[in-house]
Amino acid sequence: MKKTRLLFFVRRVGPYHDARFEAAGSGLDLVVVETRPGSTEYPWTTAAGASRYQLAAFRPASIPEQGWRGAELESEVERMLQTHRPEVVASAGWADPEYHVLLQRCHALGTPAIVMSDSTFEDEPRRWWKEWIKASLVRSYAAAVVAGARSRDYLVRLGFPAPAIFQPWDVVDNRHFADGANRERERDRSPSADGATRPQRFLCVARFIPKKNLEGLVRAYAAYVAEFGAEAWDLVLSGSGPLEAALRAQVSAAGLASRVGFAGFRQYPDLPEAYAAASALVLPSWSDQWGLVVNEAMAAGLPVVVSGRCGCVVDLVRDGVNGLVFDPSDPAALKSALVSMTRLEPAQRLEMGRRAREIIAIYSPESFGAALAEAASCALRRRDRRTSQWSRAVVGLLATRRGSVQ
Repeated sequence: MKKTRLLFFVRRVGPYHDARFEAAGSGLDLVVVETRPGSTEYPWTTAAGASRYQLAAFRPASIPEQGWRGAELESEVERMLQTHRPEVVASAGWADPEYHVLLQRCHALGTPAIVMSDSTFEDEPRRWWKEWIKASLVRSYAAAVVAGARSRDYLVRLGFPAPAIFQPWDVVDNRHFADGANRERERDRSPSADGATRPQRFLCVARFIPKKNLEGLVRAYAAYVAEFGAEAWDLVLSGSGPLEAALRAQVSAAGLASRVGFAGFRQYPDLPEAYAAASALVLPSWSDQWGLVVNEAMAAGLPVVVSGRCGCVVDLVRDGVNGLVFDPSDPAALKSALVSMTRLEPAQRLEMGRRAREIIAIYSPESFGAALAEAASCALRRRDRRTSQWSRAVVGLLATRRGSVQ
């Protein structure tokens, strides 16, 4: 049976995207276009495999992080459309200028479009006029693939038809994290190991940016150490970003330098080892559309301590079953969650990790591939629907201005 030709636009293919696209490529004739191939937003070094999909890229590779406008961008979008002649297109979000130009061309060509979304209503304060623009924009898409319940609810709130929404979008290669963590733990139990017991530790994997609330984590951890003393677990912060110097200074000022480690940005092949060495993951974000590190930790068999502001908590975290959920606006809540996790018996934490793997099993690259194929079929069925003049006008306006629509 002939596969549907789908052209998928994304800023840059990282290892997470690659796993999804490999799975999706088994059911679709998939071409993935990097719109910002030189982006350093995430310092990945792992190259895309692209064995089941075709990889293409905008020229030049030195596109600025915020993208660009004008004739050059329009030319690149048109080049991709004319070269690959898709039946359906998809974009990894709706905010980027590249996606607005793409959507405008889809209107002209009659090509249906699919949007990926993990945005939630709770992400940030919402203004009515921005929401009106956004609603007009998203209604130009024929189908959507969302991360989970909160992102589905947000699209419906914006007026998107629920039957045209599929999931999941935010998935990781569960086998990579499960197998890698298992191998590392087996190595620790091997006869050649030195017999030393690994210390218990909390792990936080995040970019060092304000919304991740790492300063709040350090404050909560300081209060936790004051309560537990020598019995307190260590804390490892793995990541990079503009707040690193401030975080190091905060840790030093709190007298925690011997307990808080900075592990740097971990490349994809090294992440399972980091999870295997941890006792629990902590993600303290003020705002997080999803939180892929929670997927990773759960696949690796870890219990998780997750902020209720993270989009994934509704779908992935069952409080007291595979982890703990806390309110980041309550200064004492995170410290209490750290205390509660520490006081669990080892067998209880092991059971939490087992349940975590059960829950995350359905959030796999294969499930994303199936969702994208369903969305493509839906988009083709809806290709003759009428897009309102308002939506066309909004898309046209956005395609000719700078900036994004968050």
